Amino acid sequence: MEFFLALALGSTTALVCALLPTQAQIKNEYPLCQSSYTAVGEVPDHPFTARVEEGLRKIQPNGNSVHADSTPDSPAGLVVRDGSGRVMIASRIAITQKEEGDTREWSETICDPTRGTVTTLNYRASTLNAVVSDGPDAYIASGAEGTGWSREQKGHTTVVFAWWHNVVNGRVNLGPDTFEGIPAYRYRLTRNRDRSIRDVVNADQLFLQLAQTTWKTYPEVEDEIYLTDIQFGEPPEALFDLPPAVHVSVAQH
Repeated sequence: MEFFLALALGSTTALVCALLPTQAQIKNEYPLCQSSYTAVGEVPDHPFTARVEEGLRKIQPNGNSVHADSTPDSPAGLVVRDGSGRVMIASRIAITQKEEGDTREWSETICDPTRGTVTTLNYRASTLNAVVSDGPDAYIASGAEGTGWSREQKGHTTVVFAWWHNVVNGRVNLGPDTFEGIPAYRYRLTRNRDRSIRDVVNADQLFLQLAQTTWKTYPEVEDEIYLTDIQFGEPPEALFDLPPAVHVSVAQH
């Protein structure tokens, strides 16, 4: 079995990669739905909804961190999983201010374990259509325009949550933690530089990555992105609907 060197180096793909065992060694595994900042197991009977927040933190001489910016335009995204194991991850890319109102650009990933597909969308939607409240219904993007593509799902599975606990070069396991009231484990990557990942927080029992901090300017400022307002229960069904004006292509095998 080989080490994923990207994990020790702290690249984007290191969020959920450590060691991968052979198929014969894996039991009770499920597909993994991934974005640049989180990983969610497509596990049935564990539905939830969570908002995504992002902000900068400044590292003090004593090692503690404090918020380095004002409260960012909120929320930065949404992560949900339904009872069948489907996952939807929505991320705000940018906000364009115009006289007729704000337009927000979104990236969205929908993973469906029943169909074995991953669908990625990029679209624009007005503030009134895309974000009208802090609730999950805010992300039902009527009137959105954009493109997308769907492909067969392949790659990592929920077994990587167990492999995070292995002791590997370039990472320190900081042990049990509590994050947003949820039992979790915190890991710190030690090969630091600008844009490298510093901390990752996982909730093993939920098969869910809760938080990630990335060095914006090493060793002074880090970018923190995390899940908050985590609510257990079925998310709105419409969150998994594809906006009618978003054309989705099917990737050829």
